[in-house]
Amino acid sequence: MQVNTVKMMIPRLEREVPSLQCRIAILYRRHRAAIRSRCLWLLRDAAAAEDATHETFVRVLRHAAQMPPDDEALPWLYQIATNYCLNELRHLRIVAAKENVDVFCQESPSPEDEVSDRDLVRKALAAVPEPVSAVALLHASGLLGGEIAATLGVGRRTVVYRLATFRERASAQLLSVPNGTPAALAASV
Repeated sequence: MQVNTVKMMIPRLEREVPSLQCRIAILYRRHRAAIRSRCLWLLRDAAAAEDATHETFVRVLRHAAQMPPDDEALPWLYQIATNYCLNELRHLRIVAAKENVDVFCQESPSPEDEVSDRDLVRKALAAVPEPVSAVALLHASGLLGGEIAATLGVGRRTVVYRLATFRERASAQLLSVPNGTPAALAASV
């Protein structure tokens, strides 16, 4: 007799506790517009926002075991959408920076420009205190902030401050140059 009771309860339980896929479908119908608006606000592109909305719900499917109750789901969905959009923006910035570097590297200055650039770099280095020029030279040689700090025996924050000082003074010197922006100084700054 208990078996029949359990069999009778199963359809009622299925109605009361929807399956995971049904819960996600309900969440999608309820919150798709809000998530899309959030993605559009962050990405500023309708097509990218639509893609991000769909990707948000794909991630919900992947992490369905961590899904909160329905009344607490919207903040969770917002967090997933926000993280995805911020990662996309970061990725786009990295791609754009790499393209700019590639374009910059393809341009080769004339020998006259190189001589002029070297003179400007020497003047910029001479215009700053020796600790600042040491940081600038190590940075121009390809070392990162932590490596520069370890080499010079100073803190990473000091390296950042000294690089900022060099950039300010070198930029001021560039603005005083009548013939435009020299390539090597712009690259080292």
